[in-house]
Amino acid sequence: MAKRKNKKKNSIKGKQKINNSKYIIIHILSIIVLLLCSTLAYFIAIDESKNISITTELSKLVYSDNNDTITVGNLIPIKDEEMEEKASKVSFSMENTGTSTLYSDISITNIRIDEELVNLDFKWALYNDNGEITHGNFRNIHNNKILLTKNIKIKPNQKFNYILYMWISENGDDQNYTISRKMNYKITITGTQKKGYDLLLDTIKNNNNILNDEPDFSKVAVSQEYYDTLTEDTEVKKSNATVESGLYTGKDEDGDTYYFRGVITNNYVKFNNSEYLWRIVRVNGDNTIRLILDRQDTYVNTMFSQSYNDAKYVGYTYDNSAPNAGDGTPSTIKTYLDNWYDENISSYDHLIASTRYCNDTSFGKYYSINSKTALYYGAYSRLVNDSPNPTFICPETTNTYGGEYDLKIGLLSADEAVFAGAKYDTPNLYYYLNHYKYFWVSSPFVFDDIRTHTFYVNNRGTLTYTYNYYGSVAALPVINLKSSVTIKSGNGSSSNPYVIAEY
Repeated sequence: MAKRKNKKKNSIKGKQKINNSKYIIIHILSIIVLLLCSTLAYFIAIDESKNISITTELSKLVYSDNNDTITVGNLIPIKDEEMEEKASKVSFSMENTGTSTLYSDISITNIRIDEELVNLDFKWALYNDNGEITHGNFRNIHNNKILLTKNIKIKPNQKFNYILYMWISENGDDQNYTISRKMNYKITITGTQKKGYDLLLDTIKNNNNILNDEPDFSKVAVSQEYYDTLTEDTEVKKSNATVESGLYTGKDEDGDTYYFRGVITNNYVKFNNSEYLWRIVRVNGDNTIRLILDRQDTYVNTMFSQSYNDAKYVGYTYDNSAPNAGDGTPSTIKTYLDNWYDENISSYDHLIASTRYCNDTSFGKYYSINSKTALYYGAYSRLVNDSPNPTFICPETTNTYGGEYDLKIGLLSADEAVFAGAKYDTPNLYYYLNHYKYFWVSSPFVFDDIRTHTFYVNNRGTLTYTYNYYGSVAALPVINLKSSVTIKSGNGSSSNPYVIAEY
């Protein structure tokens, strides 16, 4: 008899253990079919259950959608600004009916997608009642999952409404690749009574005062501490410097960007179990996070290009099939960086986004000297003057070399170096990009009818230029983290960098 009672007690405890589990997994929707083509598409969403709830010891999270089945017809590629009006959408809500605060994540899971749809033009955006929360595309999928948003704090008796939009972004090209293609997936909410890791994206913004003032790009950026030590006799002349250090706002092709400028001590990042230390350059307009390698002992010198007697050799790739195609012959430095990626950080590929890099080969100025023509490129016109005008937007080029690239690894542009605190032909020993080492940036300077030249930053923090086959300049890798990455520890200092959480 005693044994039977103990057995019954153990059974009750087992049930309590299950009910008290801190993790909740709710498979909300099963999006069964997404057929896309240039003229017509059907989008069908079927809810597995009209009303789902999971209960923990103190909390209860309830999900319900607006319709059992959602059908959208006549879907064609649309402009991004038409998304709210014309994109396919799924509405859902979640409510905490318990007595304890919950933290929940929303993900797209169980993704089964045709290869033709895994690209930048197939996009999603998650909205709540206050507007957009985050957005992205289907270029990067890891373990058949995309994390839409993390650590949503939902208090007792609080309810949130959401809309998930999906659409093909019109790009001006033939988009018939979508014909008869499909994707299956679910929307999954996971919840816990303990807050998970923080998004690096939010941490960057929360840990810095965001500055909206237009910087003075005619001077190099330093901190007040260093500015007070400067005179006209120091290497960095006081008249050439301005007190500008912090997180500034700007615009790129995808929206608002937040970039570090001047003397920065809280933008260090590393991957978990990795030896490499990185610096955060900026949060891009698509919410990816741009990093540049910081460790000096990993720098390797390389030519930008071994060839130099044709204008095309300023291209990150050249002999492309069309302007901005990026499918041509890789430059020496592109080959080096691609190999470095494969050999050193490919194990973190699922955390790294494929996003925009600029090799601005737009035409700037022509000069004819002694019957020879010198072709100066766009960055020269913007940056080599008394009032530099840098941009995060890559100008269009008509050349079949260079342009805008969609890559996992690349280089900073000369414009980004100026945003960070550099100036042409002016030393700056103090801003965070001064590594006391020569390193290439991606922007071409001039083809003088004899050889090609490209911008670089020298060991005094000066933006300058040299010929492309100069072999004593480092290739400093630049990557972009996905907007969904979280940090498990750190405060961003060099001694305690943000450590990226694995998933």
